[in-house]
Parts: sequence; structure tokens; C-alpha cells
Amino acid sequence: MQSDRHPPLLAPVGVWPSFLAAAQGSWPGILVTALACLAAGYGGIIFTGTELFFSPIWPLSGVAVGCLLLGGPRMAVGIYAGVAALNALWGMNALTTWVGAAGIALESLAAYGLLVLILGPRPRLTDLRACFAFLFAAPWLPAAANGLLGCGLLQAEATSVGSTFTREWLLFLMANGGAIALLSPAFAIGGVAPDAAWWRRLAFWGPACLLSAGAVFFGPPVLPPYLLFVPMLAAAVVLGLRGAAPLMALVALAAALSVLHGRGALAATGQGLGGASQFYALLLTLAFCTLSTAAIVDHYRRRLQRAASATGSAGLTFWRWEKQSGTQLDRIDDGCLLGSATTPAEGGPDGLFDGGTDRGVRETENGGAPALSFWVVTQRDSSGQAEAADGILLDLSERLSLEQARRRAWQSEVELRNLRAGLAPHLLFNCLAAVRGFVRTDPERARSFIDHLSRFLRESTNAQNRETVPLLDEWQLCEDFLALQAMRYERDLPRLVEIEGPAYHAHVPPMMVLNLVENAVKHGEIGQRHPLVVAARRAGSFLEVTVRNHGHLGTRPADRPGGLGISLARLQAIYGAQASLDIGNGGENVIAVLRVPAVPPARDPSL
Repeated sequence: MQSDRHPPLLAPVGVWPSFLAAAQGSWPGILVTALACLAAGYGGIIFTGTELFFSPIWPLSGVAVGCLLLGGPRMAVGIYAGVAALNALWGMNALTTWVGAAGIALESLAAYGLLVLILGPRPRLTDLRACFAFLFAAPWLPAAANGLLGCGLLQAEATSVGSTFTREWLLFLMANGGAIALLSPAFAIGGVAPDAAWWRRLAFWGPACLLSAGAVFFGPPVLPPYLLFVPMLAAAVVLGLRGAAPLMALVALAAALSVLHGRGALAATGQGLGGASQFYALLLTLAFCTLSTAAIVDHYRRRLQRAASATGSAGLTFWRWEKQSGTQLDRIDDGCLLGSATTPAEGGPDGLFDGGTDRGVRETENGGAPALSFWVVTQRDSSGQAEAADGILLDLSERLSLEQARRRAWQSEVELRNLRAGLAPHLLFNCLAAVRGFVRTDPERARSFIDHLSRFLRESTNAQNRETVPLLDEWQLCEDFLALQAMRYERDLPRLVEIEGPAYHAHVPPMMVLNLVENAVKHGEIGQRHPLVVAARRAGSFLEVTVRNHGHLGTRPADRPGGLGISLARLQAIYGAQASLDIGNGGENVIAVLRVPAVPPARDPSL
């Protein structure tokens, strides 16, 4: 039947609008989808034959499903607009223009929905299951249903298909279903960008496959079309699904062009149902073999990479010893196992295993680092001597470093607790010495002093059970201490306190500021002319506390057992290198500056 009056209803061409991903689900993406479908329709029209109404090469369905894979279901609006514009520009009647466009849009949505049902909300070509979904599950049922709609439209516009109804429907099914199976996988290979090595492999195997396709489809007809299986399968092994799917789409386009020009091994196909059957039988068989091989290779490559990464992170090295060739170590490099012979045959057993036992474990070294060697003897000669053995080296250096770090942390914790235990007696002895002086001369004052002292000791004891306390609680202890000292020395201790609001909620080690205040009172000159000055502020994520008193700082021993030495040891145990305590002269004053993280450090519960 002639087709110059009516264009084919559905047609694809191998267009890959990858920039749809940047406009996913947006109106620019819908516009690009419409233009892609319009161009695909016009590209497919040129393959329309004269024997049957529908064209045997009609890949618009593949482009439409690919747009949905890139942009989501909203791209169906662009599919409908593009096909409707194609039908209107070609002069189709209103029924065919609008209903035919709805058919391709619904067909694409149905194929996309099947992929979502099988592979999840974002279908991607990643494994063998996805290959079966793209090649067998998604294409054929939607294309079959849309073929019935297309043949029905021919009947409605008085284009009788008569006895060719079944042939038209089968041709429609092969064209649309084949387009989805051959082209849509190329749109579903998104993911992490490949590395430079992959691009180098593609630079070789891509042209090799395309040149082979050109020789088969455009060269002398004597070349068998199945010769193309060799480079395509090799490319699938080397490039995986990421490279095999786009190459398969390009090979399908090359095959279609060869049919159009009547060249190569497919010169006799493309016209009528029989030619189309041969065309799609070759391409679908090639697609199935190529994509399934690539999926299997990707699967085992991922398993090897995961095993290699896990082996490297665990500090494992596989080794094999043979009497004739020596020892071979499998080292880890960028997630891959790379073998390298490192030991001559005569030195192979030394340090790695004991040939007198079939299996076991022993301490050894690997590259100068301590290690454990687990082995099994796999082959012995007639005299019972070991001829081959396999084993694993377990690197112990990192584990020893971790154990040493845990031990140092435990020692720091013990030191911190011992230092805390020494702070309360230090203050208590000073206060008892003070109250002894006036317990007989002023009993009432002694009772008040003891009340203040008991409250101070109770609060300070509770504080020492915590690693850090809010500055508000610490300063309350300082106020109680200053009140006790005022009673002890029978004089006022004037002070100027400048603590910013946010600083009150920052944390400090318990009795750390109190120790600085005590030293200022004990060694400094505090009076009305020279009050004690205490300032605290938040500086980013740190708290800065400054204690200033009138006086002069003398020479300090390098390793003072108490006072500053205790404070520095506590800071080191709690914060490491993040905290500091500096004491020095500033004019006629002694200035102590404490700088600690405002948020208490997190402790590893395993320590």
C-alpha cells in the first residue's frame, strides 16, 4: 500500500538528548523532548516502504522512553506535543493527529512504568536484571497495545488494511518494541563518571566497533553480519554496560542507514515483514549477547573491587608459594588486586609457613612490619615435602598502633582522675589551717567558716565527678572560695568580673579557673587599688578566660609538680593540643590566659 499520502504514525531515530538531565522535569526539558520527538519522527519517515503502511525501522519509541528515563514522567507532555506537531505538519487528519500522539505517549509511559515497577523509581542499566527489563519486559507489551491502536486508526480513516492487518501489527510491534530495546538502554547508564582509564579504553574500542559495523553494513555483502559479535563482545568485557549500551545504539543506527542505502549484509532487508524480521533478529540477538555479557562482567568486577577494598582496609595480603617459582604476593592498588613475585623459590617458605603441617598460623613480617601468616599446604610430593601453599598475611602494624593509642588514652584518663583526687585535699588543707587560727578566739566566725567550707567542698566534689562543667558553675565555686579567703585573711578581696553572656554556658575542666583564682589570691597583691580582674568571652568555637592580678611572676621550674603543672596535665589529658594555658607578666600585672574548646570533647565509649 502506498504511503505518500499518510506518514507513519510512530518513528524513532537515535537521538540522545543528555542535556535533558540538566532540565529534569522542567519546561525547558519538555520543550527539548518535543523537539527530539519531532526530529525522530521526521528521521523515521524516510524508512517508510511501499509494501506495507508502517515503516520497518521506526525508533521514535526508543527516543521517547529515553526522554522519560532522563527527565521523568512529565516529559510525556513533550512526547505528545512533538508527535502531534509531526502529524499536523504532515497533513494527518485530526483523529490521527491527536489520538496517534496519545498512543506514543501512553506507550512510552507504559514502558517506563514497567521499568519503574521492576527496577525502582529511577531505572538504571546496572545489572543483568536491568538488562532483561530493558530487552524483554518493558518494550513488547506497550508496543503491542499501541500497534492495535495504530491499526485501528487506519481503519477509522478508511485506509483498509484488509488481509494485511496481522502483518501491519507485527511490523508495528517489531519497529516500536525493537526501538525501545535497542535505544532506551543508552539513556539509562547514568551514574558516577568513569575514570581516565575507562575513557582510554573507549577511545580504542569505540572506533573499533564502529569501523567493524561500517565494514559489515556498508562493505561487500560477502561479510557475514554476525562477524560484528566479536568486537562488540570484546567491548562489553572491557567497557561494561556504560560503554556497551551507547555502542549498541550506534550500531543499530548504522544498520538502519545501511538498509536505507541498500548496502552491506542487510541490503536485502528492511522492506516488508520478512526483511524487518531479519533486521531485528540480528540486532536484538547482538544486543542481548552484548548487554548481558557486559552486565555479568560488571557484576564480577564490582565484587572483585569490593573484595579488594575490604582486603586492603583489613590489612590483608594474599600469597601463594610454589617450589619452582617462589612466592607471589597480591597487593592492593586502587581497589584492584595486582600480583607481584617478590621472593625466590628457595626463600619462599621462610617466615610464611611451616611445611611440616598442613595448615596453621605464625608470626612473621611483611615489608618490615609485624604480621600474622595463615596458611594451608595445597600440594605435596611423593616424599611428603610441600610443593605449593596458599595463605594470607594479616598486617598488625595498624592494630598495634591502635592498641597503643588506646593505652595512652587510658593512661591519660588514670592521670586525670589522680590529679582530680589531689585537688580537693589541696584546698581543704589550706582552709583547715585558716579555721584553726580563730576557732578559739571567735567560735561564731569559725562556725560560719565551717558552713561555707562544707558547702564549698560538697559542690567542688560533685564537680570533680564530671570531666567538664559550665563556666557558670565554675565561677560560683570561685565566689565561694573568695568568700572563704576573705574570712581567712580578714580583709576584702575586691574583684572586677567581666564574663560575657554566651561564655557562661561554655564548658571548662572543673576547678581549673578556681586554681588560677587561688594562685592570684595567694601570690598576688589584691586590694582596692588593684582588684582581681577576671574576664571570659567566646572566641568562635573556643572559650578564653583571663585572670589578672597585681604582682610579678618569678622564674618557674621546668617541671613543677603542682599548680601550673597539674593544670597543663589536665588540659593535655582532656583536650590534647587543642587547649592552652599561658601565664606571664604584663606590665605590673601577672596575666593567666586559659583557652579551651567551648564544647566538651566527645569520648570514645570503647576507651
